[in-house]
Amino acid sequence: MILLNMKIDNICMFNNFEIDFTIDRLQGESIVGNERIKCAPKIKYKKLNIIMGGNATGKTTFGKVICEMENLLLGRPSSIIKKIYDKKKNSRCEILFVEGKYLFNYLLEVKQDKYIEELKYTKLRKSKNLDSHKKYLDQESTIETSNDVYSLEKDKVIISKVIDSFFEEEKSDFKLFFIKNFAYYFRFASFTENSINPNISDELLKETEKILKIIDNSIDSIRMIESTSLNDEDNDNIKEDDYYIVFKNGERVLVEESNPKNIKDNRLSQGTIEAIEMSYILKNLNSFPGTVYLDEQMAYMHTELSNNLILKLIESNKDSQIFITTHNENVLDLNVPIHSYTFFTRNDGVIDVVNPEKKLNKNDRNLKLYVQNNYFETYPEIDDLWRD
Repeated sequence: MILLNMKIDNICMFNNFEIDFTIDRLQGESIVGNERIKCAPKIKYKKLNIIMGGNATGKTTFGKVICEMENLLLGRPSSIIKKIYDKKKNSRCEILFVEGKYLFNYLLEVKQDKYIEELKYTKLRKSKNLDSHKKYLDQESTIETSNDVYSLEKDKVIISKVIDSFFEEEKSDFKLFFIKNFAYYFRFASFTENSINPNISDELLKETEKILKIIDNSIDSIRMIESTSLNDEDNDNIKEDDYYIVFKNGERVLVEESNPKNIKDNRLSQGTIEAIEMSYILKNLNSFPGTVYLDEQMAYMHTELSNNLILKLIESNKDSQIFITTHNENVLDLNVPIHSYTFFTRNDGVIDVVNPEKKLNKNDRNLKLYVQNNYFETYPEIDDLWRD
C-alpha cells in the first residue's frame, strides 16, 4: 500500500486533519529513489516520510490510526471506535492509496448508531495524473457496507460480501483482495516485545554483529546456540532461536527468542538493544513491500549511526513507503529531499501539518536552521516553566 492522502476527523485528537503524501514536482534524482507510481508515473509520492514535532503532537497516534485503517481493510479487529474523541459527534477517516494496479479511496464513518465502510477504486492509467484518476474514482460505483454499532465500547468488524467484476477473480469480498496483497510493518515505542519473529540465520547474525560492533567495541562476536546445547539438561530454557553476544573479556549475554527485550543482563545499553532490533528490521524489510512505520525506534542511538541506518532502510527496500518519527534534529542533516520531512504542531489542542517544501524553496539547504529558529513553530512554549 502506498498512502497518498489521509483525512481524519474526531478521532483521537485529530479534527479536520488532512495530510498529503503526493509531490507536485520532483527535483531530479535523490538517494530516496524513484518516487513515481510504477503503473501511473505521473503520480508522484513521498517514499520517505520523517515526521518531527514536539511531545504530544500526534506522531505516534497518527501511525496507530494508519494501522487501524489497514487492519480494517484486512477484516481484522480494530479498536478505532474507542478512539472517537467526542462520541456525540460523527467521526470519519478517509485514505487515498495505491495497491497494485489500482487507486483506492477508503472511507470509514461512525455516525449515530452506524458504522459504515465505503470503498471506491479505479484502475491506474499510465498517461493520467492524480486529478484525472480522482475524476475516474467519482464515476465509479461504490462498495458500501454498514452494520449497527450497539455500543461504542465494543469493536465491530464489518466484512463486505459484495462481489463485482473487479473482485470476481478473487472469488470473494474486497477484503480478501487486501489480505492477498497487503504487507506492512508498524513498530511503536510503547511495544514491549519484538513483533518481528526473525528467521535466525548466519546472514542475519552477521548483519547484527556488524552493527553492534559499531555501537559497542567491547563486543567480540555473536554466536548461534549449538545444537548439542539444546539437548543439555542444564540448558532447559535455551531455545533454537536463542544466541549469544560474546564480549572480548569472555563474558556472554544470552538473547532469548531473538528478542533483546528478554535480556535479563543489564550489560547492554538501550542503544545496543535498539541496534539489534533495527538489524532485524533491515533484514526482514523485503517482507514488507508496503507501509513501514517506525516510531522513535532509534532514540538512544548516536546520530551518525541512526542516520546511516535510515539510509540503509531506504536502500534495503525500494518498494516500501517508510515513516519514521523522531525528535532528533540531526536527522535534518540527511541528504534527502526537503519534501521527505513533515512537521506536526499542536495549537489549542488542534494538530496541524507543516510541509516545509510548501514554505521554503526546494533548493534551500538550511532546513535545520529554520527548525532551530522555530520557524515552523514546532518547539514547546517553555516561558511558563520559569514563571513563579
